Amino acid sequence: MFRSDLTNPARAKSAALHRHGAMVAALLATTAAMPALAQSTGTVTNPGFETGDTSGWTSCGGYWTSGNWPVTEAECSGPANLLQVMNTGTFDAVTGAPTVFAGNHSVRLNDQYGGYDLTALSQTVTNYNGNKLYYAWNAVLEPSHGPEDSPSFLIKVVDKTTNTIVTNISYSAYTAQNTTLFRDVNGFVTTDWKVEDVDVTNGHDYELVFVAVDCLYSGHGGYVYVDGFGNVIPTPNAGVSFDPSKDVVKGSSILIPIGGTPDIDTAVPFYTLSQLAAGAVNPNFVGGTLQADGTGPVANAFTVQTQGGTIDTNGNDVLFSGAFTGAGGLAKTGAGKLTLSAISTISGAFDVNAGTLNVTGTLSNLAVNVNSGGTLTGNGNVVAPINVNNGGTLNPGDSIGALKVAGGNVTMNTGSKLVTEIDGRTYNAAGGAGSYDRLVLSGGNSGFVAGGTISPVLRGIAGGNNTFAPVLGDRFTVVTADSVTGQFASVLQPTAGMPTNRRFDVLYGTKDVQLVLTPGSFAALGVTDAWKLNGLAAATGLDAVRPAAGTRSGHLQSLFNGLYGMDATQYRRAFQQMSGEMHAHNILMANVSSRETASSVLDAASSVAGCEGSDERQGADGKRAACDDGRNHVAVWTRLSAQHQEAGDTPASYGFDANRYGFVSGINLLNTADTRVGLGGGYYETNADDPMGSSSRLREGTFFAYGSHNLGPVNLGATLGWSSTDAYTKRTMNLLSGNQMSSGAYTMETFYGSIEARMSVPVGDNAEIRPVAGLGFAHTKAKASTEVNGDANLALVLPEETWKTAHTKLGAEAAFGLGTKVQGMVFGNWQHQIDGDETASRLVRLGNASWRAASDSSDGDAFEFGAALGMSISSRAKVRVEYRGVRDGERSSDRGSVGVAIAL
Repeated sequence: MFRSDLTNPARAKSAALHRHGAMVAALLATTAAMPALAQSTGTVTNPGFETGDTSGWTSCGGYWTSGNWPVTEAECSGPANLLQVMNTGTFDAVTGAPTVFAGNHSVRLNDQYGGYDLTALSQTVTNYNGNKLYYAWNAVLEPSHGPEDSPSFLIKVVDKTTNTIVTNISYSAYTAQNTTLFRDVNGFVTTDWKVEDVDVTNGHDYELVFVAVDCLYSGHGGYVYVDGFGNVIPTPNAGVSFDPSKDVVKGSSILIPIGGTPDIDTAVPFYTLSQLAAGAVNPNFVGGTLQADGTGPVANAFTVQTQGGTIDTNGNDVLFSGAFTGAGGLAKTGAGKLTLSAISTISGAFDVNAGTLNVTGTLSNLAVNVNSGGTLTGNGNVVAPINVNNGGTLNPGDSIGALKVAGGNVTMNTGSKLVTEIDGRTYNAAGGAGSYDRLVLSGGNSGFVAGGTISPVLRGIAGGNNTFAPVLGDRFTVVTADSVTGQFASVLQPTAGMPTNRRFDVLYGTKDVQLVLTPGSFAALGVTDAWKLNGLAAATGLDAVRPAAGTRSGHLQSLFNGLYGMDATQYRRAFQQMSGEMHAHNILMANVSSRETASSVLDAASSVAGCEGSDERQGADGKRAACDDGRNHVAVWTRLSAQHQEAGDTPASYGFDANRYGFVSGINLLNTADTRVGLGGGYYETNADDPMGSSSRLREGTFFAYGSHNLGPVNLGATLGWSSTDAYTKRTMNLLSGNQMSSGAYTMETFYGSIEARMSVPVGDNAEIRPVAGLGFAHTKAKASTEVNGDANLALVLPEETWKTAHTKLGAEAAFGLGTKVQGMVFGNWQHQIDGDETASRLVRLGNASWRAASDSSDGDAFEFGAALGMSISSRAKVRVEYRGVRDGERSSDRGSVGVAIAL
């Protein structure tokens, strides 16, 4: 409506002046700015304008000539000349409605006359006290023009705490007729008094902005009354027509056409593509539905008004090559695919409720919500957060390719599914056959939140070769983002194209998500590839506790993350290292060392120490030359030894190498030609290494008692001892997450003993044969221990373990004189195990997993051989040099020693 005091020429001149002034203002560097927003705390200040003015509020005015839509307070260029405080008892000149809703006052923005006029009112409230914001309003608008240039009332509420827009709606005169919200009166449309209901968060800061504008061309006016701001519904004055059951509204942007060609509105259930092509409906969504009755393509550019719209593909695949723009949101329904190839920018959300939304261009909007039955796909760009909800599917690529996302997170909620098509191991950003899908998030704050199910696909890929067969170790980076959180509940494994005994697992990086091909069963892989038994035992133990594919915080997850991505050779080595077999080797070495100590002690006990001469061969009278004087010659003796052990490749392990150095010493407290009784001790260190990178350092201390007595030609000897061995073990693990070292320290105690009989059979004047028979035992106990590692998932727990062995010994020695001071000897013995396990083993635990690691097993029969040379260096001192070898299956030992015996 024109102002009554202005003629049309005058209005045109005024409009021209306004446009000219706006252009000049835009060019000036000192363009007038809207005053800073008034602020209040807790509640809206002066919520009903009961002060009789707008104190606590910020207002401004100006002219809308820019054509910018939606209009904002930024269009202000000066004071709010058309803002008026209304008094109770007054009525609107056009509608006759009361101008005040509650109390004594309200505020009117703008007036009924056209003229480019714009009036804005705003306030910022900090720490708002409440979860609701209510206010009363009554818009009076003169219908005219189009959806973005008619008189309008615009409302914006911004959450300043989270920097998000809570509501941003516009009530336009263009389409306000023929609705239940507006009514016609005297050439205007009016809502009468309504109360707006806005959801807010207690304690947040909010900015409230209200703008009333005339039409863009000055000929039509629009104004609005506002009143009663607060966290409860205001109580109306008597005489105000208000029904709380229907007059409390929530963001209802009503834009219904006034005659002419209809927009896509709610007047009918739906409009069709055929009607659109025939010009029977405008490409302007105002809450209605556009249904596909064919496949298109559709080249129209669409406007989406604040109340949004729906596209029902109705079982068709339709390409929309025109852009979608506007303040509203859209929904996709119906089976079929909706492809957007243009650059579309809408202010509302895009809900995918059924079928597929395929973005090959750019879609910029508030959010994309993929709901149950809906799928989002494409190789274009989405500038918005993406929420994939229960029953929704995200499938990047079209068909193989990358979907780029900026401006927000991609959240895979419970029950959602991420589908990734894999047609090759080499990623190509352009997509196509031989590549695989990827979701690419960027922008500095675009995070990926994993959830639901991830579903890799190897066959049935449109545009793919469909022949790719992944192998162990293949990795596919299916998501890149600024951050990655959450985890998938499971992986839906491919039903076609998947090799036997394989599965996909998920590796979560800080900025990426990878699918990696792993064994379905580690143990089954070990059987197929003929792993050693220790590696197979570890694989079987870990299979039982392996987390479900897709998890990132399951049992022993860091260990499995280090395994995932290995090839078959790497798995073989890793599980052998993981088995803890070096701890079983330690028990073997401690037990064998004690048996060898017993052998050395018995050799020393059977020899005369400190007699004149060196001929120990016994004569027919049972006397030993120059030795049997009937006196006790207390003597001391020691033997220094160096030993090399090898345990070769066996079904259980790859063996080990060990070097042992030390000494054993004794004192013959009773030392006659026929009887020796004494005590002694010794110390040894052993350094062992295996081909898997593990090592042990053993420090052994031993104490023993011994005795030997001649019964005619038969010598009987016995020893009983105890040893304590400190084991220090380092176990290497070569994981893809980095090489790891677990260290362990514990004590092993061995109780051992042996008894032997030798019979001297002279052979000529200078030699004798000594048949040997014996029986020995060694009981080794390894104390409980736990390895040390910065990651507890890599530290083995070792319960206490005992290994008991008993052996017989049958053999012979041949002694011969080499002059008066030198004697030589050669020997050979067969040792047979009669009790205990042939294999030293140790139970190990890792988390809830357990298995038994074994050392190299004995054949049960071992052959001992060697030679010695003794020499008398004085009447009270003798020296002995010896080599002794043992062959026991894949285990061998070679030891050299030097001994000295001195009578005191």
